[in-house]
Amino acid sequence: MNGKPLSHYVAGLKKEKTKNVPADGSYRGRHRTGNPGLDPVRSSSATHPQEEEEEEGQEMKFPVNLGPFAWKGNPGRGTPGGSWKPLGSPRVQLRLANPYTIIRGRLLSARILVGLFVDGKPAWSKKHVIDLVIRGWGHEASFISQDGLWTDKGKLKPEKSVQVVLLNIDTEGNAIYRTKKEFEHAVGRLADTIRGRLKQKLVIADIQANGLHVGTILASK
Repeated sequence: MNGKPLSHYVAGLKKEKTKNVPADGSYRGRHRTGNPGLDPVRSSSATHPQEEEEEEGQEMKFPVNLGPFAWKGNPGRGTPGGSWKPLGSPRVQLRLANPYTIIRGRLLSARILVGLFVDGKPAWSKKHVIDLVIRGWGHEASFISQDGLWTDKGKLKPEKSVQVVLLNIDTEGNAIYRTKKEFEHAVGRLADTIRGRLKQKLVIADIQANGLHVGTILASK
């Protein structure tokens, strides 16, 4: 999938409380607190058992594509193709020492797509995925999270899912990984860890450069 990038990334233009996601791609996010742990939920009604605490956020713009995504799969390894589409508004967690930092140059990002079902039944929540991302990427990880629907090719019934978009920036606004190869390697390890911990057959990572698709990672069983 190829997509056009959203607005140029700018962080910390102003502080305000809002849940809106403007059409120009300027996402208002809030810092998140708490540790969700890894206890699976017991029913579909408990998929999101707790509301996250909200704190005052900042207006932010990211050159990332959060729209629908499709992958071809790998028939030789028994990995099916499929598609993913977003639901609701994205949430942003930005970790910058200076909230008025402007990120310049190419921004590498990776959106990791994870199903929340195991054997056709609800088993995990978005918080479980975010917790694994923070553990694997570090507590200073900057990312965007959003609910969605995952559909395997040939299946009519989608399952609840989540995307977590990792931004390749540290707290000073500099690139964590200097090359695309290094970044992809780190993302691949994290995607495979999430797959194993959440008992998934497949986890997808869409690699982007300034919002343009530049690679796909299939972390499969």
